[in-house]
Amino acid sequence: MGNGQDTTSAPERDFVLSHAPADRAWAEWIAYQLEDVGYRVLLEAWDGVPGSNWVAVIQWAVTHARRTIVLLSRAYLSSVSEQAEWQAARADDPLGFDRKLLPIRWEECPLPGLLGQIKPIDLVGHTDEDVCRRVLLDGITMAIKGRGKPAEPSPFPPSRASSPPSGASEKPPPPFPGATAAPGSSLPHLPREDNSLPSVAADSSSLSGQPDMNNPRSFLPGVRPWIRTHRLPLGASGAVVFLAFLALPVWWFLLRSTISPDGCQPWPGVAVTKADDGECVGYSTGGFTFGVGKDPSVVRLQDIQEKIFEQNRCADELDKRPGGERRRSVTLVYFGSLTRRPASTPGTGWADPQVAEMLALLTWQRQLNQFGNTGPCVGAKDDPSRYRIALRVVIANGGEAMGQAAMVTQKYIVPLAATPGERVIGVIGMDRSTPVTLEAIRTLGMENIPVIAHGLSADGVDRQSERYFQMVPANRRDAQLVALYAWRNNKKRITVYYPGEPGENGAVPRPDDDDTYVSTLVKDIDEEVPKVAARLKIGLSVDRRGWDKNLNMSPGRGAASGPDISAQLESEFQKRCTTQRPDDLIFYAGRQEQFGEFLKGMAECIGEKNILLLADGTVGRFVLEYAGKNIYNVPIRYISRAAPVVLAGKKCLTNELVAGDLEFLHDAQQSARFLDFCRRLDATYRATGMSSSASTWPDERVGLVYDSVQVFLDSVNKLDPAEGISWMKIVGYIRGGVFDGVTGRVDFRTSRVATDKALTVLRVDLSSATLPTPSGSVPASPDTLEAADDQTCKFVLRGPDEGPDPQPMDCWNHPLGPIRAPSPASPGESSH
Repeated sequence: MGNGQDTTSAPERDFVLSHAPADRAWAEWIAYQLEDVGYRVLLEAWDGVPGSNWVAVIQWAVTHARRTIVLLSRAYLSSVSEQAEWQAARADDPLGFDRKLLPIRWEECPLPGLLGQIKPIDLVGHTDEDVCRRVLLDGITMAIKGRGKPAEPSPFPPSRASSPPSGASEKPPPPFPGATAAPGSSLPHLPREDNSLPSVAADSSSLSGQPDMNNPRSFLPGVRPWIRTHRLPLGASGAVVFLAFLALPVWWFLLRSTISPDGCQPWPGVAVTKADDGECVGYSTGGFTFGVGKDPSVVRLQDIQEKIFEQNRCADELDKRPGGERRRSVTLVYFGSLTRRPASTPGTGWADPQVAEMLALLTWQRQLNQFGNTGPCVGAKDDPSRYRIALRVVIANGGEAMGQAAMVTQKYIVPLAATPGERVIGVIGMDRSTPVTLEAIRTLGMENIPVIAHGLSADGVDRQSERYFQMVPANRRDAQLVALYAWRNNKKRITVYYPGEPGENGAVPRPDDDDTYVSTLVKDIDEEVPKVAARLKIGLSVDRRGWDKNLNMSPGRGAASGPDISAQLESEFQKRCTTQRPDDLIFYAGRQEQFGEFLKGMAECIGEKNILLLADGTVGRFVLEYAGKNIYNVPIRYISRAAPVVLAGKKCLTNELVAGDLEFLHDAQQSARFLDFCRRLDATYRATGMSSSASTWPDERVGLVYDSVQVFLDSVNKLDPAEGISWMKIVGYIRGGVFDGVTGRVDFRTSRVATDKALTVLRVDLSSATLPTPSGSVPASPDTLEAADDQTCKFVLRGPDEGPDPQPMDCWNHPLGPIRAPSPASPGESSH
């Protein structure tokens, strides 16, 4: 928008505040209270700066902000222009299901017509500022969450027989529910500037539907009333209690076995439930491991959870040690997709990505939780920790494709994090970009809980929460890379393959809205390729080639699954291959679950036709898993978000790397950090008995999660131990920091998304189980780099999404342009 108004930030506003000019003082007070707890408000008094066209701004913002607040008064109801603002907001949510229109009434006034049908936040009659603030913020919280269930159960209502007779003196009426609440009252809690225990967590069992694991009395709610009404002699009652105490573990074991054979029952440190789809979801700090089935990756998943829980016990012990030996323990919640629905047919190795992520957590735990000379808590004496904290990890399961993430967040993670004794510093993981995951991030943000996602890249995830941070660039950067890589290789057309909703009458399927990652990536390709083509003055077009998502072999998520569907999907890609041209760049913008069928169907294009194929970043695990397995014997290129981890190769896993192997890092300090990372990774394998023999190089996820944990540790290390854990301070330290990790530098000072992180095109021949050697040597010429089979790193793109145009580079920081004279094709793939 013109006139000096920056409209790019308007969609990120939580509220637009509409008010009459006479009510400006109330409007500013309300806006200040909301922004003081982390919300963002568009207010004319603050945002109608010189040069702006406020009428245009408010018209645009009302339809783009998440909610519109109308400040009701007699003056507002008599104003025509302000009426138009709330009517525009109501048009976007006519039935009020999303509560996009929030009336706030500060003085007695009628609520005519449609406004009378919407329940307001009523500040009338509250003369105390603290009370008024609480009523306001409680009302806002309930409107956002869509519910105002109290944390404490309501008192049991008296029977009619106990009512006083007519004419008898009556008890005074209950206190006005809007009055100031005592600690632990039933009023919903609101976001705070720290994570002190809010009222909503006063009784976690009321939220979870499960017994409070830290309160043994909640297991036996009827014991104390029974004892009060059945008095026994002191000795007899003591014996009864003693025998009951001894019998508790036996009865509880039998109860767990009877109700849920897979052990999906609450237990101290375990808060789980069976979801509607049959998955066991929730969290565990020990005593229960997620994952069901006989797949070897599930065995590995359960094994590494046990090792993490073992380290939790080390952290607890360190927290109890006397004097200078004590290390304060803090808790990090790992939130991932750790189960599959019973009806699913997941492929072999489906849990290995999560195992890789937990390996990074376990490596940090072994570094931080060192003490003693024997046992699991022994660390490397030559690698002492520079942090004066111990690390506990809570493992939380959001179900297949994070389908239960929103429920698990609200029901389990939020109450856990709000418990001061847990010292939760944040949440890590989040697995994949879907609407349900985004809802979970919003919920955590409303509670001020920091989140660091190591792999999410869908556009706009950061808009869900001001407490959210992302370790990789958003999809827009991937789209820029795809366009520039096509330019580099003198291509004229980019054919984009993705799963989507079936089109009508043979129309090209549109991207699936339920997969935010895929839908935003395809949209970005459509938008960024023309921009790059116009800037470089080249002819470059986009051809969408979506396939029916119901043909997906993705574990149980399609309408059908099995060998027949796999063959059908492969056949579909074979037909598409016949229409590909030599001057095409084939770009795969799907998930890794369908990449095998894609490669089989496109084998002729990639092999005999020698057409250039580039895959998105989701296939990194597929490449690692199938390299050298003699199943897909073709060379491919894919976008890597943690290229240094891959380029380090097998030597990193066995701690055989030397500084000379890391020339591509161009930084002696980063090389030193990388050598430390590889040494700790190898030490974790050795100490735990886990095997690295099946891996050809470290999984990218290991490096990204390792760096994510370091961001939390560096920030928490700045806290004053005497002040306790403050989420707002942790967020502030992250927001103002530059973090050097093994996958590169992340600067969160300008954006909560790692926009300046490098994306790299890597070439891997799936017929080989090892990376080419020498992968670190400097190519003779930029024009020969693309055709050189001994070069893994082909193309690097750095720089922010906006601002100066990003410059393509090679791994040695040499600028790259179009290949001037492609080498003559030779058998295999020498032309690219």
